[in-house]
Amino acid sequence: MDSNRITIAGIKTLEFVSQYWRELQERRYPVLPDFSKITPGYLQRMLPAVAPELPEELACILQDIREQILPGITHWQHPNFHAYFPTACSYPAILGELISGGLGIMGFSWIACPASTELEVVTLNWLAKAIGLPEKFLFGSNTSDCDKSGGGIIETTASISILTIVLSVRDRAIQQITHQEAKNGQKQIQTKGPGCLADRMVVYISDQAHSSIIRAIRLALIQCRVIPSIARDKQLLFCAQKLQDAITEDRQNGFIPILASFSASLLCTDLNESLQMFKNDSCISVSQHWAQQPLVSSMTWIPSEKFVSYVVNFVITSDSQTERIWLHVDAAYAAAALLCPEFRHFSKGIELSDSFCFNPHKLMMVNFDCSVLWVSDFSLLTETLSDDAIYLQNTFHGMPDYKNWSLSLGRRFRSLKLWFVLRMVGLEELRGRVREHASLGKFFEKLMLEDGRFDIVNKVQFGLVCFKLKHGDQVTRELHEELLRERNVYLVPGSTSGKMSQSDSDYFIRFVCNHQAKRADVIRAASVISEAASRILQHQH
Repeated sequence: MDSNRITIAGIKTLEFVSQYWRELQERRYPVLPDFSKITPGYLQRMLPAVAPELPEELACILQDIREQILPGITHWQHPNFHAYFPTACSYPAILGELISGGLGIMGFSWIACPASTELEVVTLNWLAKAIGLPEKFLFGSNTSDCDKSGGGIIETTASISILTIVLSVRDRAIQQITHQEAKNGQKQIQTKGPGCLADRMVVYISDQAHSSIIRAIRLALIQCRVIPSIARDKQLLFCAQKLQDAITEDRQNGFIPILASFSASLLCTDLNESLQMFKNDSCISVSQHWAQQPLVSSMTWIPSEKFVSYVVNFVITSDSQTERIWLHVDAAYAAAALLCPEFRHFSKGIELSDSFCFNPHKLMMVNFDCSVLWVSDFSLLTETLSDDAIYLQNTFHGMPDYKNWSLSLGRRFRSLKLWFVLRMVGLEELRGRVREHASLGKFFEKLMLEDGRFDIVNKVQFGLVCFKLKHGDQVTRELHEELLRERNVYLVPGSTSGKMSQSDSDYFIRFVCNHQAKRADVIRAASVISEAASRILQHQH
């Protein structure tokens, strides 16, 4: 290792990044590539077919980035990027990433890198307290039983978090059913061949469910049943009666209901109201999450603004129709709002959940990837994911071995960048940024309504605004195509059906406030959209 070379090269690389940031703020680049020049395979045509045999200078590589890479970049940190939920970027997080890369560790167990495990425990407890999570999600929350304590783990994405939960809940269901069969001395489920038990398991989802839960179900090799939503007052409601009917029907047909996943926006529904049914059973302790019936209330969903996804696990025993209910809250985007006391009332009922997922890499200035999964009882994960290979064993106890909490063995030192942000930025400024994000969403809604030609599709209470032209879906499509051609702002379409087709009657355009956007950026975006709409409507006449 040459410490002098990394110092010189590091300074030049940081100067390159700093200059790129300045150029973005000055709008030196359009937010989208020039697709008349950048077509699929463009980079293969520009770069050599084989790797170089001899080392090349950093200056040459940085020049190639400027001339060959940047023209093909969709600039996610551009002030005109309003397409997807934000992907954060900040210099404190970059510095944390730099330290992580420089240390070059692999923190899959405590002994593999004690500091990596310990810092993850500390920072996730900090974060859980900052957003007001129940005490049971903190490490050390159950000192009487260290095997049934809560805690968190930093994953790559919310998709991996939900897959981890689905697989673990499925595995626990299988283990409980087979254990009950062994205890009773008879088969509860008559099966032939491997996998038949899992084949009969069913997951229930809303037709508004995020794609990540759908993929998780497919990878778990279990059945999926979609429950249609009910539209009311710019919201889509999950129908509890339809879910209950589906569960009853499937049980009668020999299937095993194990999961129900709800997609909803925490910022447009009161979780206390949604989860109240878990307090209504006077005979059974809520803390054990047992209920005699699958009581599920209606959930509210804002188009494309997923905040809460509940995963409910029903494990049937042969003794009775008792159901074990596991609740998972997927708050990937808008959980950052819980940093602010004025938004905390939206999270009432979270104390009834068993796991909670949140992406600091969206609104908390932490660079991708950093997705946090908290569980109230980490034995759900370790029962499924523990690996006792002799070369992975150690005699130290009292801290998590994260290899037994995750699908992956290898782990980066991700907690460093979260630690850097929490210390160098502080909670006060993070709250201010969240408030500004929510304020800009309402401001953009106001501008669209003042224009008079747009309808707002969703109830705006955070940074997402879904809008369409009053003149119809086809004109709204043409507006979006015009915006893509211009490349002045980047927005993506949406549909309450979740899929796009030429026959869609619920087509709209999504506007998401960039996490670094200012009021002037929102005004400019609204102006670009308005001018494009004028051209489209003039052409119509």
